[in-house]
Amino acid sequence: MLIWLQGAPDPIELRNRLKFDDFRERLMLYINDIVKEDVSYLFPNGDYLTDEMLDAEYRAPKTNLEKKIHPSILPIPDSRSPDFDKEFCFDVLKIAKRTLFHRCTKSCKKYRHGQTSGCRFDFPCELVEEPGKIYPELRIIVLQRRNTYINNQPLYNRKLPRK
Repeated sequence: MLIWLQGAPDPIELRNRLKFDDFRERLMLYINDIVKEDVSYLFPNGDYLTDEMLDAEYRAPKTNLEKKIHPSILPIPDSRSPDFDKEFCFDVLKIAKRTLFHRCTKSCKKYRHGQTSGCRFDFPCELVEEPGKIYPELRIIVLQRRNTYINNQPLYNRKLPRK
């Protein structure tokens, strides 16, 4: 579904504006502010999770309680807490680790008769440095990505349905 706001530039005008470097930079900053394909913004001091760290955490043995209780059903941190921002980022990161990272399974090979490799969901994805890239001639915008197996879903939507 596409929603176009009245008074917003039409697609042809946007395509023409993408020829200018300053517009591309401002557009990339705007898109990076509202859409994430990376969880590095959840870490202080510019740290981030590598694919190897995620894989090690995924393969680490879990207790029965950790297997049964999904982090999204736990309460949101108290917004009156002085450390709310830090606690909220940690909480979102727990949910992201559990739900947003792709792990190839048998279903990834479905419909790939005779092929020995290749995920039908196109994982692993290409790593992209900050802030991302815009290819106006191809009409493609590529967002920052520091993990090859992260799904491109908005993280904050994982928190919204909770109380």
